Amino acid sequence: MTQSGLAPNVQSGLAALQRTHEVYRRARERSSPSDAAAPAPAADASPLDEDHAPASSKSTNGRGATRSRTGARDSVERELNESLRKLRAVQAGQAVAAQHEEAKRSQLETALRDAKEAAAQQAAFAHEELKNERRGRQLLESDRQNERHAMELTIAGLEQRLQTQAASAKRHVSQLSTQLLDAAARVDALETELETTKLALAEVRKGGQSDATSVAGDPAGEVSTSGAVPAQLHTPLTKPREGKSDEQPKKKDKNALPASDARLASEAPPPAPRLLITSRFPLLTSATALAPAQSGSFVVLGGGGGASKTGVPNALLVLRLTVERGLEQLVEQRTGDAAVTALSLDLPASQMAAIQGASVVVYSGLRDCACGDTLSAQELALRPPGVDATDSDKKAAPPVEPYSLCLSATGERLAVGFDDGTVAVMAAGATGWDELWRQRAHAKEVKDVAFSPDASTLCTVAPDGQCLLWALAPTGQRLREPSPLAAPSFWLHTLLSPPPKRRRGKRAAATINWRCVRIAQS
Repeated sequence: MTQSGLAPNVQSGLAALQRTHEVYRRARERSSPSDAAAPAPAADASPLDEDHAPASSKSTNGRGATRSRTGARDSVERELNESLRKLRAVQAGQAVAAQHEEAKRSQLETALRDAKEAAAQQAAFAHEELKNERRGRQLLESDRQNERHAMELTIAGLEQRLQTQAASAKRHVSQLSTQLLDAAARVDALETELETTKLALAEVRKGGQSDATSVAGDPAGEVSTSGAVPAQLHTPLTKPREGKSDEQPKKKDKNALPASDARLASEAPPPAPRLLITSRFPLLTSATALAPAQSGSFVVLGGGGGASKTGVPNALLVLRLTVERGLEQLVEQRTGDAAVTALSLDLPASQMAAIQGASVVVYSGLRDCACGDTLSAQELALRPPGVDATDSDKKAAPPVEPYSLCLSATGERLAVGFDDGTVAVMAAGATGWDELWRQRAHAKEVKDVAFSPDASTLCTVAPDGQCLLWALAPTGQRLREPSPLAAPSFWLHTLLSPPPKRRRGKRAAATINWRCVRIAQS
C-alpha cells in the first residue's frame, strides 16, 4: 500500500515522524564534527605539559564548544517540539475523525436496525395479510364447492324431474297420436259413409220421382219397377195387392232416411275439398309435381324432430292433390334417426330425391303407390370419383355434407350442392347412380341448385354473392367453366331497408346473398 492510498491524517503523521528523524540525524552529524576537530593530545606529551598549558586557551575552547552544542540542542528541541506538536495535532485530528466515523457508524447501525425492524414489521404484516387472503380463498373455495354441490343436486333433481315429465309427455304424445290416428280414421270413415249416404239419397230421390210418376199414370195402383231403383224403395208409395202372394214382406231398413231428409240431403252442396293436413312432426321442406287433373298432382312434405332424442319422428308424407277431394295422404314413411332437410321431384313424379342427415336417398314408385304402401329407397354413395367404398382408409371419404339437391325433369340427372361450396352431378345408370363430375366453385355452402327443363343448364347459388350457370352436354358433362350471373340492382330494397351500421357509424357495403333459384320453361 503506497502513501498516496493512506488517509490524509496518517500521511501528515508519517511526514512529521520523518521530519523528527531527520532532525535527530542532523543533530548527530553536527555533534560528531566538533569532537573530531578538537586536537588530540600528543602521544609524547606528558600530563605535566597539559597541566602547564595556558588556562586561557582551555577556557576559550570549552566555552565555544559548549555554546555550539547548546545552540544545536536548542534547535533540535525546537524542531522536536514542533514535530511533537504537529504529531499531537494529527493525533487529535485522527481522534476527531474517529469520533466522527464512530458517530456515522452508530447512525448507520441505528438506521439499519430501524430499517430491519420496519422490514420485519412489513414482512409480518404481509405474511398476516397473505394468511388472511389464503383463509378467505379457502372460505370462498369451500363456498363455491358447497354451491356447486347444491347446484349439482338441484340440476340432478331437475333432470330427474324433466326425464319424468318427458316420459309422461312421450306417453301423452303417443296417446294423443293414437287418438289422432283413430280420429282421422273415424273422420275418413264418416266421410266415406257420408258420400255413400249422399249417393243413396240421390238414388232415393230419383226413385221417389219415378214412383210418383208411375202412380200418377196407373189408376190401378201398379208401380213400374223398370230401371235400377231397388224394389224396397217403392214400398212406402204402393199398397200390396189383395190376395195371396209368394213374396214375403221385407223388413224395414233402420238406416233408411225419411223422404224429407233425403230431399234435404240431395239439395245440400257437395263437400269442400280437404286442403289442410296436420303432421306429427315439424315440416322442414316440401316438393310438388304437377299432373293432369284426372290423376292429380303430388305434394311431398319432409321433416322431423330428432326421433332418437326427442321422440318426435323423422318422416316423409306423400300426398295426392285433386280438385274433388283436395289433399289425400298416401304414404307416411319414417326415415330413422335422420330428418329430411331437402326434397326434389322429377316432372312425372316417378322419382324423388331427399337429403336425410348426411345422406342422399332416391325414392321410386310414387305415382303407383296406394294408401299405406312403402316407397322403395336407394341411398347414394357421396364419394369423389376413384374412391372405393371398400377402401380401408376411411379418411378418404369427404368430410362434407349435402346441403341442397335437384332432379332433372326426366329424372336422369341429379345435382347435389355441399356445405363446402362443392357442386356434384350424378347420372342414373342400369345398376344405380354414378357420379359424373364435381367441382368446388363457391366459397360458402350451396343454398340451392336447379336444372333447366332440358337439363342443358345448371344454376347454383350461395351466400358468397355468386350465381353460377353451368353449361352441360346431353351426357351431363361440363362443357366449360361456369359463368357468373350479373347481380341485379335491388335499389328499392336498399332504399327501404339499408344495410345496418357498423360500430363506428359507417354503413356496411351492400352485398347479395343468393338463397334460392328456379328455372322456368319459356
